[in-house]
Amino acid sequence: RQTNALRRTRRGGSGALWLAMSMDDAQVLAAAADYVNWDTCEETRGFVKALLDAGDAASLRPLVCKRLAFGTAGLRAAMGPGLAAMNDLVVLQTCQGLLLHLENTFGADEAHRRGIVVGYDHRRAGALSSEGFAHVTLSAAVSRGFTAYALAGVVPTPMLAFAVTHLGAAAGIMVTASHNPKEDNGYKVYSHTGAQIVSPEDALIAACILEALAPWAPPMARQELVHHPSLRDVTGDVVAAYGAAVGRLCLRREANEACTEGVCYTAMHGVGAPYVRSAMASFGHVRLVVVPEQEVPDPTFRTVRKPNPEEKGAMDLLLATAERSGCRLALANDPDADRLAVAERRGAAGEGAGFVTFTGDQVGVLLGTYMFERWRRANPDADPSTAAVLCSVVSSGMLAAAAAAEGYRCVRTLTGFKHLGTAALALRARGSEVLFSYEEALGYCCGDVVVDKDGVSAACVFAEMAAESYAAGTSVAGRLAALEERYGVFVSNNSYVLSPDNAVTDAVFERLRDGGAYGPARGLGAGVVRVQDVTLGYDSAGEPELPVTPETHMIMFTFDNGCTATLRTSGTEPKIKYYMEMRGEGGSRREDVAAALATFTEAFVEATLEPSSRGLERP
Repeated sequence: RQTNALRRTRRGGSGALWLAMSMDDAQVLAAAADYVNWDTCEETRGFVKALLDAGDAASLRPLVCKRLAFGTAGLRAAMGPGLAAMNDLVVLQTCQGLLLHLENTFGADEAHRRGIVVGYDHRRAGALSSEGFAHVTLSAAVSRGFTAYALAGVVPTPMLAFAVTHLGAAAGIMVTASHNPKEDNGYKVYSHTGAQIVSPEDALIAACILEALAPWAPPMARQELVHHPSLRDVTGDVVAAYGAAVGRLCLRREANEACTEGVCYTAMHGVGAPYVRSAMASFGHVRLVVVPEQEVPDPTFRTVRKPNPEEKGAMDLLLATAERSGCRLALANDPDADRLAVAERRGAAGEGAGFVTFTGDQVGVLLGTYMFERWRRANPDADPSTAAVLCSVVSSGMLAAAAAAEGYRCVRTLTGFKHLGTAALALRARGSEVLFSYEEALGYCCGDVVVDKDGVSAACVFAEMAAESYAAGTSVAGRLAALEERYGVFVSNNSYVLSPDNAVTDAVFERLRDGGAYGPARGLGAGVVRVQDVTLGYDSAGEPELPVTPETHMIMFTFDNGCTATLRTSGTEPKIKYYMEMRGEGGSRREDVAAALATFTEAFVEATLEPSSRGLERP
């Protein structure tokens, strides 16, 4: 009944839904009855049942006539009752669809043998929690005949990605909403390669979900699941193997131990602290101070407005602790420890000069060039073109400039580590040595520990790079200045507007496309020399370099003043993001380039997005 009533609509960001066609009240009540019969969580089931008992079809309609869409980012939404929220029933239906897809892909016997691996973070809202969603997933898997590998206790997302290939699993599921608000949760799926799934696999899984809406079996009791012969607790093995793999990235342990500068770290109320402590110790970073108020996992994220290091004020407690403890370097993970933010103290301890917080692009360029330098030291006679780094198309052009100057490859992909990871695997299959990948939203992958972003290993490598800089009598900021002197000054100005209404978002981009003229981006005092509309597969320079992504909006502009601009919708949040970068000519002062970019960015955003007239809120 529900299957026939549902149709897929175009996904344009967070909260994108499977929207029901017209349903009369009787159909709504029938769909609600299915929900009540299938949901085993008393809290969410009871909420829907009370409305059903009252015959309140109007209140039930948004709960059972819309379905949370499954995409390459998996699921992400607020926890609560109904098919458009994260809850036990939606997770069970999604898991069943994924298991069916794996059987179709590998064959039932091979899929069951390889199994799935499941990890989770610490999020909770009432009776709903990441741990509970993991339990539902593991129970469904063993009931279907799958081997189910469990990572018991909260773990970082990169550890789950590592576990997939370490165990040879058919797929991995990480229950997390990363840096989203506390009300949210998510269900991220990794393929057998250890990379996040990409299209068309998401569509195949989504179709299987609709074939498997009715529960195959109720979730097992906890003790029954724990003692099931197909459930295997692999926590100890995976933690040890991941820690060893991260430790192998260390090249300067004795020098790290000798460094007298302290490192201050925050887990941002998330899961990262014990794993970062262990990894830092393996690198010899002995002067580590952890922000105590944010060390223990806390689903309320009580000291921050939003648990995202990119958000204004989120790193205030970290920087205050670093200042108080005399630490020169400050590192922050997001709650699931797959991202990294970095700041460095200006001047000597106690001077009160404050900290400089590096942008995601600056961290990416610092790490990317450092990973190549390490490789070159170890391989002085090797052809540099055999080494490769990757970044997304909305990341800075500076790493590509460095690669061009030094002779190694820089490959640019669509935004998101699902694309970066898939491209890294393809490059390695063709014989390239992939040293590093990054996206400007604080996501970095050093080496080959995982093919996903990893804030734990990135923190350790960055601290090693900082220690090397300090030993040479300079700083991280000084190292960046030297890179700019060599490769040019690249200044970024990235932000977003909130656009919770998909119809408004579509209207913004329809007006911008202007029937193919892209008029709103013109007349800003700089000529448009290239337009790349990734949504439509259009490139004014000729054959498109990037794959078409019709499910999301994305348009890129190149201007004759040295500026590039990209507008795109977010895959996990109700945002239109913009990415602006300007490259200064040789000898340009960063301050001058930044000022010119700020002026141009304001004009571009007003002309293309019209935030004031459309009610699009800025951060």
